Amino acid sequence: MNNVGYRKHSIFGAEISLICPGAPNVILSPRETWRDDLAFYKQANELTLMFQINFEKFKDKSSDDIMQGSPHPNNKYLN
Repeated sequence: MNNVGYRKHSIFGAEISLICPGAPNVILSPRETWRDDLAFYKQANELTLMFQINFEKFKDKSSDDIMQGSPHPNNKYLN
């Protein structure tokens, strides 16, 4: 989309549009769709760690750029 702002997701690194015509802004922020921030970040961290474990089997076939694009847990919410 042109002429809209983006922000980078703190865990997954994806660039997320700040606005999308015709869509409620709340759905543009995964965290805002949860009532409990702690529960969201715990689940997001769990998904991140699962991704990292799974991706280990592909690291020898992937470039550094790909590996650097992996999600990173939010340390504030690690168990």
